[in-house]
Amino acid sequence: MIMTRILLKSFVDFYQDDGPMLAGAISCFFMMSFIPFSLFLVSILGYLLGQPGQFDGFFRAQIINLFPQITDRLAAEINSIIHYREIGIVNLLLYVVFSYQLYMSLEKALGKIFKVNGKRHAILSFLIALAIVTLVIVFLVFSFAISGVIALAEKLHNYFPALHIGVLMSIFSRFLLPAFLLFLLATSLYLLLPRKKISLHHALWGGLFASIFFEAAKHVFTFYVTSKISRLGSIYGSLTVIVTLLIWLFYSASIFL
Repeated sequence: MIMTRILLKSFVDFYQDDGPMLAGAISCFFMMSFIPFSLFLVSILGYLLGQPGQFDGFFRAQIINLFPQITDRLAAEINSIIHYREIGIVNLLLYVVFSYQLYMSLEKALGKIFKVNGKRHAILSFLIALAIVTLVIVFLVFSFAISGVIALAEKLHNYFPALHIGVLMSIFSRFLLPAFLLFLLATSLYLLLPRKKISLHHALWGGLFASIFFEAAKHVFTFYVTSKISRLGSIYGSLTVIVTLLIWLFYSASIFL
């Protein structure tokens, strides 16, 4: 009962704080910054880990997990762009410009949600944005290491036939690991972005709800859009997949807020 009241109040507050407009801005800047940001991460982490091929495949698999199945075709196109292009000065500049705008839209959105007025100094905002990027890198390296352990454990099955881990590891790597990464990232954003002190307890609960609802929304969204895809196609034609992706990003940003 208490949980129902909390969710209902959150839903009402979301609209009172112009949540749909804020989610739309986040979705727009996410679309513009996602590919340059991904190229940057693949290049930097591939260099640091000394295993660019292995990490590239792992990173692109995590990208696919971010999107519902209905957008697999577009996700595969994004995947191929990230795989076949190398980062250059233009891409790096695009990454900096668009990613900073994404950061600002997130900061302003959470500032309004948490009833915080004003904004941070530009230098402090840049440092926090850099810290968030660093956290994303750390989380990805951590999950990459876990995936390496899983791969090693699967190979041990050849020597220890009684060790049945295939199904469990598949569930973990496909569902639990992406949800755990999202939980860590959402919790970090709730702690760092608002210009007020947010308790770790509240940030953890927020990250937990965001990750659970995000994973549930992927399946619900896929089912809904699949049943309505013919109607969307009659309106948007060849742009249906892109429009579907934009709708998904909007719902994802709404869940985060």
